[in-house]
Amino acid sequence: MLFSTVPLGMFPVAVVITVHAWTGSFAIAGWTSAAFTCGTAVGLVGQGYLIDRVGPRKTITAAAATFLIAVLALVLSGRSASSSTAALLIAALVAGVSLPEVTTAVRVWLARSSLGPRERVASYSLLGACFQTGLVFGPLLVSMFVLVASPDVIILMIGSIGVLGAGYFLRIARRDSVITASDRSRGPLKWQHGPMLSILTVAVATGVVGGVLILAIPRVAEANGSIDASGFLFAALAIGEVVGAVAYGAVRWSVPPSVQLMSALAFTGVMLTLSALTLENLWLFGLLLLCIGAAAGPIAVLLASATENAADAGSIGRASGLRISVSLAASAAGSAFAGGTSAALTAPAVLLILALVLAVSAALPLFARRVYV
Repeated sequence: MLFSTVPLGMFPVAVVITVHAWTGSFAIAGWTSAAFTCGTAVGLVGQGYLIDRVGPRKTITAAAATFLIAVLALVLSGRSASSSTAALLIAALVAGVSLPEVTTAVRVWLARSSLGPRERVASYSLLGACFQTGLVFGPLLVSMFVLVASPDVIILMIGSIGVLGAGYFLRIARRDSVITASDRSRGPLKWQHGPMLSILTVAVATGVVGGVLILAIPRVAEANGSIDASGFLFAALAIGEVVGAVAYGAVRWSVPPSVQLMSALAFTGVMLTLSALTLENLWLFGLLLLCIGAAAGPIAVLLASATENAADAGSIGRASGLRISVSLAASAAGSAFAGGTSAALTAPAVLLILALVLAVSAALPLFARRVYV
């Protein structure tokens, strides 16, 4: 699982470095990275559908093969003297679409397994921790490898890691009869519309928060004359999410999951409010980011479990992919909002708006309590 997530953390950063080395243009590098991210959002839904329709084995096998071809095409296009921007964008888009969605496949397996509620929550927590760890270590690995290898080699290395992660999953899948297409996967997408709408709305709210923080954190660091501290602040947020997910799975909770989700959302809103009041102290701001991350881990686990309960057995892959894709789109919108309002709104005002958004979304689990179990 960790191997399959690392490429997602490495690829956008590596593409910017590599495409800039090929073309000398940060604009083209940015477009190529964005093409990969957009492709990933599409691939989440598409591969989720195929996992439900034909099973994880066939889907991951086809995705891994396509991903490797797309990575090779990207490198060949970049190295070619007659390469075009369109070729780079298409190759990056296909790589994003075909990045093997092992995470979705594992979620479907967990949903169809014979694990009890307690073991399933712990498994979701570990899955979330592995996912976030891969996202954290991905950019760090790129920073390390760029010192000893050419950008082309790094891109090929990412392709190899993605294929190896998919191969390890397929090796496990061959030994587990549960990892197959659902008997009900031939029908249309079915879910409880009201509860799923609540889940997607919460995913939008948390995605917007993440997207805004991507720009708000460097902005706060720069205002304090320590732009270099941005990396440490992002690390505090990511570490908090990993620790929060693991800790959540290790504790036996006595309150219903709907109350847990409401509490986590409200807690995050309080931390954002406090952050808006303490921006002149980077150490305290970093501590509050750690707390925000610690709440984000359980929120992700609870949303994953609720998605499983809201969708039937034949649409879990599609529903899970849609939830994550919606969250990615909301994150992009949040970043766009933060960038577009940087001249009109101060950093405290932006954080207070986020706190208000989470305060409103904290009430949503009340309308879908039956799926937060």
